[in-house]
Amino acid sequence: MDPPMRPLRRRSSASERAKEIEAINCIVSGKNVLITGGAAGLGYAFLNHFLKHGANKIVILDIDAEAGKRIALGIEKSCGEKKVHFIHTDVSNHKQVTEAFKKTSALLETIDIVVNNAGILDERRWEKEIAVNISGMVSTAMLAMQHMRRDTGGHGGILVNVGQHMDIRNTAQLPVYTATKHAIIGLSQSLSRLTVTASFGLR
Repeated sequence: MDPPMRPLRRRSSASERAKEIEAINCIVSGKNVLITGGAAGLGYAFLNHFLKHGANKIVILDIDAEAGKRIALGIEKSCGEKKVHFIHTDVSNHKQVTEAFKKTSALLETIDIVVNNAGILDERRWEKEIAVNISGMVSTAMLAMQHMRRDTGGHGGILVNVGQHMDIRNTAQLPVYTATKHAIIGLSQSLSRLTVTASFGLR
């Protein structure tokens, strides 16, 4: 039996696209951003997206020190200013993530947007997969809320949890990875329903 066809998406008109860009600019322009897993893949795409739409300063956390330093230096050369800072961090280590947030706060003064993106796919090392994809995500989410919430000295902000890097409906050969992604979807749904989240200026 053939798989069901996905409905075709209607292309946005030029005016719709312009409105979308304007809306993104309103959210991103002048903001300070932290991205985990920002030295490669989707995290690197997020980095370029935020730069394109006028982010003020960006900090990327990644376990790949060589790539992170190279990206930060390359952007500094192309922009003529220190727009991107790199902090070497293993997100599965809560102590390292805590320290990274302290350093980020010192560098940026305020954190406006956190993109909780770091993740790995390696079923042979499923313990590490769980540590990065669940523990790392939870650590980052909790620390992001702690640093951005208004009642602890923050100015409010946006937390983005990247729940999946692929279609998890069709990953029968990746049971642990799939489980970790469902965990993050559950975490995000729970956080979004917290009555205190909005009162703290978080979304």
